[in-house]
Amino acid sequence: MKTLCMIITALFPFLHETKYEAKVTGCDVDKIIVISEKTNMELSLFNTQMLSDEGWNYVCDTINQAESVSFEIDATSQIKGIIPVYLFADDVFINEALMKKGYAYPVIRNPKYKYEKQLEEAYDSTQVFHEQTTQEEDKKRYPLQGPIFLIFMLMIWLVIFVFFLKKRTFHKKYGKINSGKEAQ
Repeated sequence: MKTLCMIITALFPFLHETKYEAKVTGCDVDKIIVISEKTNMELSLFNTQMLSDEGWNYVCDTINQAESVSFEIDATSQIKGIIPVYLFADDVFINEALMKKGYAYPVIRNPKYKYEKQLEEAYDSTQVFHEQTTQEEDKKRYPLQGPIFLIFMLMIWLVIFVFFLKKRTFHKKYGKINSGKEAQ
C-alpha cells in the first residue's frame, strides 16, 4: 500500500487546492505556458470563457508584467493535458478580474468549485450594464422586423386565397362538362 501511495505522489506532484508559484514562459490564446516545480506546464483558466481575444491580451499583459505569478488547481479538475487553474498575478485573482472587466463569463455554475461564489458575483455585477447594452442593440437592429413579418404572412394568405379561388372556378367551369360527358 505504501508503494502505491509513493507511486501516485511521484506521478502527480501537484495537489489540488494548493497555491504554486510559477514562472511564465509563454502566453497565447487559450493557454499559458509556465514552469512550476521544475515542470513545464500548459494552463488554461478554470471555469472561465473568454468573450473575445481582448481578454487573453489582458491576461498575457498582466502576467508578463507581474513580479509573481501563482496558480491553484480546483479540487474538481483533472490533471491531464492543459490544466485548468485559478490564476493569480501579484495576488490579483485574474479569473475574477476578467469577469469584472467584462472580458469573460463563468462556464458552469457549481457550488463545489472553490471560488465559484466570488466569480459569480464578479460576473453578475457586469451583467446589469451588459443587459442594458444588449437591449438597446436589439431595438436598433430590428426596427422593421414586425412589419416585414406581417407583410410576409399577408402575402402567404393571399397566395392561398387565390389558389382556392382558381380551384373553385376551375371546378365550376369544367366540372359540369365532365358530368355531362359521363351522362351520355
